[in-house]
Amino acid sequence: MKTIIIFSLLLLTFSTPSMAEKLPEGHPTIQQAIDASPNANKALVNEGTVISTVQTEHYTYIEVQKGKEKIWLAAQKLALPDGAKIRYGQGVSMDNFYSDTLKREFPRILFVQAVEVIKE
Repeated sequence: MKTIIIFSLLLLTFSTPSMAEKLPEGHPTIQQAIDASPNANKALVNEGTVISTVQTEHYTYIEVQKGKEKIWLAAQKLALPDGAKIRYGQGVSMDNFYSDTLKREFPRILFVQAVEVIKE
């Protein structure tokens, strides 16, 4: 039951752009509010290097090297080059997540709301 609730919350978090169009005129999106916050970078407490990405219609799956660990992230669709240094938040972790779109299982994946390229 807990997994269903978490997954439902993730679906709301990673909604399609059509939901953003229903906001009142001039209302910022969640991402715009995060970007405008003086504490925005504090929310993105993790850093890593992009190993590879897999694009789907609405999401980007990102394989990240974080220290000695390799992890997978799922975020709203974005373009990231291999080797890019990124920052991302705590997100929601799911074990044994099966992607119907990709027809593969991820032993562990972290669903994050925001990913930021670290400009060097």
